[in-house]
Amino acid sequence: MRCAPKRRGWRLHLAWRMTGHWACLLAICLATGGHWLVLQSVAWGRMLAIYARQDSFGVALAKTFDGKHPCAMCQAVERGRQEEEERAPTLSSERLPELFYERRSAAVPWPALAREEPAPGDFRPPASFHEPPPKPPPRAA
Repeated sequence: MRCAPKRRGWRLHLAWRMTGHWACLLAICLATGGHWLVLQSVAWGRMLAIYARQDSFGVALAKTFDGKHPCAMCQAVERGRQEEEERAPTLSSERLPELFYERRSAAVPWPALAREEPAPGDFRPPASFHEPPPKPPPRAA
């Protein structure tokens, strides 16, 4: 009897997670203009069905995608796309770099290349560290 509530909770968690994924996907599609693609696909499907009733499938396919026979829905989609492009704010190429960085004129001092005296806290080994060990090594007496 303990397993049932746990499984139900797991399914609820999975449902919420999938809902989040679908919501993100929908937001991306709407932001990139995917809604116009969906509407245009519906219009093409309707046109293909209408033209296929009158002519053969090959002729209906050609009429649907030749651009010479747009339906009312295709014209509405095109008008909607154009209106959306006109309303969208445009960024000039001159102003685009200002969005990413701020221009400042500041003098940056060059670091000292060599110091005569070591700074406090610098460790320099004594000269005896650099001498090779005596040959032969000394033996214990």
